Amino acid sequence: GAVSAPTTQNVDADGRYLPAGQLAARFAGLGAESSTEGVGVYCGSGVSGAHEVLALEIAGFTGVLYP
Repeated sequence: GAVSAPTTQNVDADGRYLPAGQLAARFAGLGAESSTEGVGVYCGSGVSGAHEVLALEIAGFTGVLYP
């Protein structure tokens, strides 16, 4: 099922992405699993979704933006 993962929690106080290990732990804690299909991401316009896809990729997951 869908889980809320606010993009603001992917960055530090300076607005830079957290280290890969921290992001991986965050997404794993939300239930993300490595798979050949990837982790689906969506939002209202795609802007926050694109941010989330990059954070997933940094963390070692495959992020897939739902159109």
